Amino acid sequence: MLYAAVTSIVFVQIFRIAYGESSADPCLAGNHDNITSMGFRQVTNKDCSLNRVTDYRLVRAWYYAGPDPILTSPPDQLCRCGANFPIWMNGSLPHPQDGIVSRDTCLKYSTICDTRFGIQVKNCGTFYVYKLPPTREDHTAYCFGSVPNAISTIAPDCGDPNDKINLDSDVVLGEFRSIQYNSTGVDSHATVYCLPGHGVVDGTDTYEWFTLTCTSGLKWNSTRTCKSLQDCGDPNDPKNHDVDVKLGDFHNITYTTSTTDSHAIVYCSNGYGVQDNGIKQNWFQLTCKDNKWHSSRTCRSLETAVMFG
Repeated sequence: MLYAAVTSIVFVQIFRIAYGESSADPCLAGNHDNITSMGFRQVTNKDCSLNRVTDYRLVRAWYYAGPDPILTSPPDQLCRCGANFPIWMNGSLPHPQDGIVSRDTCLKYSTICDTRFGIQVKNCGTFYVYKLPPTREDHTAYCFGSVPNAISTIAPDCGDPNDKINLDSDVVLGEFRSIQYNSTGVDSHATVYCLPGHGVVDGTDTYEWFTLTCTSGLKWNSTRTCKSLQDCGDPNDPKNHDVDVKLGDFHNITYTTSTTDSHAIVYCSNGYGVQDNGIKQNWFQLTCKDNKWHSSRTCRSLETAVMFG
């Protein structure tokens, strides 16, 4: 039994090596090769008279092909990238967090996609690597760069929400620990996880996370913020008030919650209240923030009241 198990493991490893399968990160030096004829593979190279480039006998493996990514739109003509029949990738380039992804490539011959076959791609942050099989015909080759004035077929997205440049200018994340997401297209959502003791207050409920939404303006947006969830305590206790709070002549204070952004109602005594623009009322609000109850209002005699901000 042990001999059979060991033999099986060895066979699997030999199979992976023989067919180019490996769990090693292809981004690391030593885990990918430079592709042949790298200097001739640009889409701007229209000279294929010498047939310098062909991937018909390419060894299936991971390759680095220079600073420009694989072509993601069909070339405007044959005889590009140093080959009679160029090959382009029909799909979007991955983000670093996507890991290794599978994509289709297209051989341009009589149409923009006469033959399809699969490759794998990984974004290594500052460059890409590609797991490429040999092509099915001679004088065919993978093409790199971008077609001048090409109309992009890649769906627009908001990019990585962890990068502040991709956030709407009004977004204030507050005290958060991480942002997680699966996609970045329009109407996608990302989850912002707040630091311990912080969150979002929604009525009487509190949450330790909130969502960002990728808008049609290609920015992540939300009106929520990770704020301190520490309690302001009972607003009836003066020690829980900010030093600038002066309640005046009141008879009671009511409240439901006492976490950040909660409100308490101060009811003034008979004949007392607040007045704004000639409108009188017998109550005002306290707001919980920074672990204290705050307000600039005061219960004053309505007979002598003036406008208060």
